[in-house]
Amino acid sequence: MLYSWLYVFINALSGLLRQVIGSVAPPSSVLLMGAIASILFFNILNIHRLKIIYQSCWENKSSWIVLGIAVAGLWLPAFYVPPMIGASLYTFIFFSLLGCLGKGMLYLKSPQKTKISLYSLIGLSGLLVTVILISLYLYPTQQEVEGIGLSIFGSIMGFIYAKQSAQFATKTHLSASSVLAVRFYLTIPISFVLLPAQDHLLFGSAHPIFVIAVAIFCLIVPAYFSQKGIEKAGPEMNAVIISVTPFFTAILQSLYFKNIAWPYFVIYSTYVFVATLPVSVDWFASRRQADLAQEVS
Repeated sequence: MLYSWLYVFINALSGLLRQVIGSVAPPSSVLLMGAIASILFFNILNIHRLKIIYQSCWENKSSWIVLGIAVAGLWLPAFYVPPMIGASLYTFIFFSLLGCLGKGMLYLKSPQKTKISLYSLIGLSGLLVTVILISLYLYPTQQEVEGIGLSIFGSIMGFIYAKQSAQFATKTHLSASSVLAVRFYLTIPISFVLLPAQDHLLFGSAHPIFVIAVAIFCLIVPAYFSQKGIEKAGPEMNAVIISVTPFFTAILQSLYFKNIAWPYFVIYSTYVFVATLPVSVDWFASRRQADLAQEVS
C-alpha cells in the first residue's frame, strides 16, 4: 500500500500544478507535450524490452485500445477541469467517486459484508452528493456544471483504467513502467485535435518549463506510483486509499490561493475519516486480538 500513499501526496501537488498551468496555457497543448515526454521517458526506461512490450500490445490489441481510451478519458478532464472549478473540488469529485466505486466493488466481493463497510460507503456517497449540490448552489453557472460533469466522467474512466491496466499487466506479464510506456498513444491525437487554432503559447519560452513540470509531477512520477499501487494493493483497495487525495490538495490550494471555503475543508476532512474508518476498525481489532493473544501466552 506504500505506493498508493505516495501517489496521494504527489498527486495533491500535481492537482495544484494543473490548475496553475491551465490558467496560463491551453490544457490540450500542455497535455499533448507532456504525454509525448512521458512516452519518451518510459520507452527509454524500457529500451531493452521494447520488442516484448510492443509485441504484447499487438497480441492484445483490444485490451490495449480500451486502455488507451480510458487513459484519454481520464487525463483530458484532469487538465481541463481544475482551471474551471478549482483543483480541490475537481480532485474531491474525482477521487471520492473513485473511492465509492472501489468500496462498492470491495463490499460486493467481500464474503463478510460488515455493517461498518456499508455505513462507510453510504457516508462517502452522501458527502460526494452534498459537495456537488453545494457547488451548484453557490456557483450555478454552466462552467460549474460542465466542470462537475467532466469530473464525474473522468473518475469513471479512471476506475475503468485501473481495472483494465491491472488485467492488461496480468495478461501480458508487463511491469508497471512497461504499461506506462504504451498508454498515452491515443491521448496524443485527441489532444492534437483539441489544440486551439492559434496557440501562441505552444512555442512560448515558458512552455518547456510547463512541459517538464507536467511530465514529472503529473504524468511520470504519480503514474508510476499509481500503477504500482494497483499492482500491490489491487485496483479496488488502491481506489479507496487514493480517495483521500482531496484533503491534501485542499491544504495546498488553501496555502497557495487562499480561497478554500471552510465548509468544503470540513467535508474533505470528514471524507478522510469516513473513508478510512473500516480500515482503522480492522487495524484496532487486529491489534486488540494480538494483545490478548500475547497476554494469554
